[in-house]
Amino acid sequence: MNCANCVRWYFNCKQWLPVKEEFLLAMSSIQKSERDRIMQFAYKKDVKSALIGRLMIRRCLSAMLSIPDHQIELSRTKRGKPILSSAWDIEREQHFSSDGRQFDFNLSHDGDYCVVAGEWSDKVGIDLSVVRDHGKPVTEYFQTMSKIFSPQEWSFINGANESDTILPDESRLFRFHRLWALKESLVKAEGSGISYDLQRIRFSCCTSNLKPGSVANDTKVFIDGKLRENWIFEESLLDNRSIVSLALNMDEKCLIDNRRKTGDTNKQHPWIVGRAFSEIIDPQVTIQVDDALWDKFSRKD
Repeated sequence: MNCANCVRWYFNCKQWLPVKEEFLLAMSSIQKSERDRIMQFAYKKDVKSALIGRLMIRRCLSAMLSIPDHQIELSRTKRGKPILSSAWDIEREQHFSSDGRQFDFNLSHDGDYCVVAGEWSDKVGIDLSVVRDHGKPVTEYFQTMSKIFSPQEWSFINGANESDTILPDESRLFRFHRLWALKESLVKAEGSGISYDLQRIRFSCCTSNLKPGSVANDTKVFIDGKLRENWIFEESLLDNRSIVSLALNMDEKCLIDNRRKTGDTNKQHPWIVGRAFSEIIDPQVTIQVDDALWDKFSRKD
């Protein structure tokens, strides 16, 4: 979804096989500190994912806040959440809407994809979790992760709420990753990182199964045992194994607007929109970095 009030984008990093000019243009579009950090990754796939994520954030901010690309300065909170530089907020005051709402954004990447979300919401967090083989039997893997979820959540994972028969391993793994993405999206929205005790958070999924092309927005969250109605969660699939969870923290007016927006638009438009490289690169950018960056990238595994 890319409407007047929100952004939901994804990019298939695996399918992006940059030629030299594309790579150097991308590197020229971001801050030097970002280039230095990204080039420290050992593998090409990690360089690509981090680079695409930065480009998507910048295009999101440019589109939503009308900030020229070359004026965008990104930084991070102490917990590592990407934020717009405070200098822009103070000097321009365009980080806020006319009714005082703050614009927030977040990104995630896993597997083949990178996803970015932005909205006029108090807090935004997005997480992408790919269902994959963990190299050990599902029951054994779950034992090592037993403290992450509540008894009610484990019942949902195993299917005990629906029948007396334990769900197949694939379905159990899928539900495990779904709950994991939900918890990560909330923690990322809070900006609290790994310091947050995940056992304080319990999710109740009203929609049992997610499907590609549809959005579930009826999941509820309980924090310290209390239902928190100021949190909205949007869940969907990029493909049969890639789960996306978006957490939005809103006041009452925002909640009403969001529910109206969701009801009006999900019937007509995809919830999340795929982007091509040409759509996330500043059309005005020119190559400003040395060819050595391309040489270094080419030598990575």
